[in-house]
Amino acid sequence: MKTAITNHTLRHARYLLCLIGVLLLSASFARVHAQQTTGTIVGTVQDQTGAVVSTATVTATNVATGFSRAVQTNGLGEYRIDFLPVGSYTVEVVAKSFKHFTQQNIDLTVDQTLTLEVPLVAGAATETVTVTSAPPLINTSTSELGRVVTSQEIQGLPLVNRNAYAELSLTPGVMANSSSPTTNPGGTPNFTVGLPSADVQVNGSLDSGNGNVAFYLDGGNNITGMRNYGNSAPNPSALE
Repeated sequence: MKTAITNHTLRHARYLLCLIGVLLLSASFARVHAQQTTGTIVGTVQDQTGAVVSTATVTATNVATGFSRAVQTNGLGEYRIDFLPVGSYTVEVVAKSFKHFTQQNIDLTVDQTLTLEVPLVAGAATETVTVTSAPPLINTSTSELGRVVTSQEIQGLPLVNRNAYAELSLTPGVMANSSSPTTNPGGTPNFTVGLPSADVQVNGSLDSGNGNVAFYLDGGNNITGMRNYGNSAPNPSALE
């Protein structure tokens, strides 16, 4: 009887450990995939009376590479184009009995959700309505705050040891940055087992010895596996 109870307890313990492992893995996977290195374009397609157009095809094309992705509007006239590589885009909208619509000069940045409302005009599909002015930058789809450090800032502002990670301190909410001259006047990078690394505290996060920020390079993870810190950034002249 004692042996039976012990075996049952061991099996139960193993089950709990397996369950906890699966839950931790799932949580880690979800956290990683919540961080995007691409952008999204969303909006609603309507006609001149304000009625939604549920039969439109919306295509986003990267001006530099020619990469394109197309979606159909849903029953509410809404569309969403996810996982677009950052860059300059042109959006085209085609629907039966409406003029062809083209929106130019869309600059999509990392993890940005850009809202583009499309007004279609009744007419022949051979006619085109082209908008060249950039859409507003106000993001109405999320309450998250963020910014993109531009190449002009990287080239024009002084960088200690030419470390582009120092520019993270320009972002609201960044309290400490080991690469910034404000918190690290000497500009000496952290070294973990001989590897230079960056440490950043954002919006109340603590320096617990583990990194709290994800670093990506061309869409790939750029974090050292030693302590989850960012690896050395490329030469500032190579950054966009």
